Amino acid sequence: MNSKQTVLLISTILTSLLIGGLLAGWRVFAFFQTRLSDPAFLEKRASEVAVSETEEQAAPRKVKLVRTAPAVREKLGSTRFFSGRLVEIHKVVIASEIAGPIVSMPIEVGMPVKKGESLIAEIDTIWTHLAIEQAEKRIEVSRVKLRYEEDELDRYTQLNTRGKGMVSESDLEMQKLKVEELKANIDLEEVLLREAKKKLERSKIYAPFDGTVVRKIADVGGYISTGTSIAEIVSTGKIDAELTITENYIDRLHVGDKIPVWIDPLNIETEGEIFSIVSYGSTAARAFPVRIRMDDMDGHLKVGMSVRGRIQVTDSRESIVVPKDAVLDRPDGALTWVVVDQTDENGAKTGNKVVEPIQVGIAARTDEKYAIVPLAEEGAKILVPGVECVIEGAERLAVGEEVKIIGIDPAMTANLPKAFGHMILPRLEDNPFFNLPEEDSGTTSDQESAETNSSPVSQPAPAALH
Repeated sequence: MNSKQTVLLISTILTSLLIGGLLAGWRVFAFFQTRLSDPAFLEKRASEVAVSETEEQAAPRKVKLVRTAPAVREKLGSTRFFSGRLVEIHKVVIASEIAGPIVSMPIEVGMPVKKGESLIAEIDTIWTHLAIEQAEKRIEVSRVKLRYEEDELDRYTQLNTRGKGMVSESDLEMQKLKVEELKANIDLEEVLLREAKKKLERSKIYAPFDGTVVRKIADVGGYISTGTSIAEIVSTGKIDAELTITENYIDRLHVGDKIPVWIDPLNIETEGEIFSIVSYGSTAARAFPVRIRMDDMDGHLKVGMSVRGRIQVTDSRESIVVPKDAVLDRPDGALTWVVVDQTDENGAKTGNKVVEPIQVGIAARTDEKYAIVPLAEEGAKILVPGVECVIEGAERLAVGEEVKIIGIDPAMTANLPKAFGHMILPRLEDNPFFNLPEEDSGTTSDQESAETNSSPVSQPAPAALH
C-alpha cells in the first residue's frame, strides 16, 4: 500500500467517527428534550427533591464536641526554662590517717553509708598497740628518774642552807634544771601516748556524712600510708540543681526564692530553694551559675540528671488568663475560641451554644497559662472572666458553629501522669473519660453514636493512661 492509499484510509476512518459522534449527540439531545417537555417526569423529579429536603431537615444536627475551661482574671508573669543538671552537695575522697595494711573494708560501689555508723575501712593496729606500750614504759622510767632527782634537789637545798661551801648555787640551779627537764620529758611522752591512742581510735574509718560510695580506691590487704586515698563518697538526702542563668535575668533571683524544677529523665516537677548565686560568670556565655537546693526524694534524684528550672522573667500584671491550650498561636496572630449562647433573629436565646473566634495578643505566658488581651472592642465584650474558652477541639471549628461542652470525670483522672503541668490525655474523639450529655431523643447522629460507644462502660481505658 502506497502513501496515498494510507492517507485515504485514515481520512475515511476519521470521517466515520465524526459522523457517528454527531449522530449520538443528536440522539442524546433529542432524549433530554423529550424528558424536559414531559410534565409527568418533571412532577416526579420535583417530588423526589422535596422528599430529600424534608429528610435532610429531619436528620439530627451534627454538633461539634469541645472541652472548655473558664477564663479568669489574675496576675501572671512570663516564665522561662533554664537548663542545668543535678550536682552533689558534698563530695569527698576519704584518706587514712595512719599507716598499715587494710584488714577490713565492707563497702562496695553504690552502697549507701550513714554518718558515723558505716565502717569504710579498718587498718591493722599491731604497731599502734606497740607504740602505746613503749610510750607507757618510757613514762614510767621518766617518773622514776624524776623522783630520784627531786630527792637530790631537796638534799642540795638543805646543804645549801646549812653553810657556805657545801653546795654551790650553780650546783643547786643545775639540779633544778634536771628536775624541770624530766618533767618536760614526761609531758612530751604523755602527748606521744595520747597521739598513739588517737591513732588507735582512727584505725577504724567511718563515713563522714550520709551518702553513697561512688569509687573504691583501695581494698583489703593493701598497705596504705598516712594520707592514702581509700574511697570516694557523695552526699545524699539533699541535692542541688545547678542552673545557668543569663545576665538579663540574674538580678530577678535572690537567695531563698522558691523555684519549680523539672526533672527531665523522671518526667516530674518538684520545688527547690535558691541556695547560692555565684557572682562570677562565663565571659563568653554571659551567664551565672545558680544552685537550687531540694530533697533528693529518697535517692530518686541522682547526680548528673538533666533538669530545667522555671524562672519568672517579667513582672506579674493583672489580665485575663486562660489555659495554654485555649490559645491557637499562629503565624498570622493568636486566636481564642469562646462559647456563647446562640440567639435568634429577635435576640432571644435559643438554648444552644455556638463558638466565636476572638483575636488576642499574648501579654505573658507560662508553661501552663497565657495572659491574653483582646485586640478588638467587640472581642473585649465577649472575652470576660468566667467565659468558657475551648481547650480541645478548636482546630475543627467554624464561626457560629453549634457545639456541646463535655467534661471529664475527676475521679478517673486523679492519678494520671502530668508533663509540664498538663495532664496527658488521649485526643478528644478517643478519650473514654468524657461525660457525654444526655440526648433529647432516641435518634443520634453517627458522630454522637461513636462518642457514646466509647464511654467507660463499653471500652477499657487506653494503655497510654496506665
